[in-house]
Amino acid sequence: MAKEKTPEQKLVSEATRTTPTPTSESRNKGKGKRSGQPRIGGTAVPGAKSTQPKPVSTSSNPQQQQQDYSNRIMRRQMEHKGLGPQSETERMQEAQEKRKKKIERKKQRVEEKRQEIRRSLPSSGFKLGKKNLYFIIGTAVAIILLIVIFLIIRHPF
Repeated sequence: MAKEKTPEQKLVSEATRTTPTPTSESRNKGKGKRSGQPRIGGTAVPGAKSTQPKPVSTSSNPQQQQQDYSNRIMRRQMEHKGLGPQSETERMQEAQEKRKKKIERKKQRVEEKRQEIRRSLPSSGFKLGKKNLYFIIGTAVAIILLIVIFLIIRHPF
């Protein structure tokens, strides 16, 4: 039959059992530079709101305390969702910045298209070779002569 320990015997056996507790030196060996920094507040900047002590409610009324607690929770939820009076100006500024960025991207795209079109067109205007130039001048002279001849034939002096 197995022996069962009473609660008093358990306490005595736990007290007699010794576990080696690490000294502060052995704990800080692997930390290097961080050993001198305080752990309170984590990475928060000293003096930040999150590091300040929580203000104690002055009212002893439990309903008022509950209401304050609910208000805090609701305010945090609203801020997290991006709602609330504090973030209204921030939202307006963000919207304006988005519009400006969108307009700038559109302008940039239009400018890129213009540059593409300029590249695809002939670079330096309209050039004619000697043969083409003589042909165009000759054709123009011939058309003008034909018009003058028809005018003379139709309306004799």
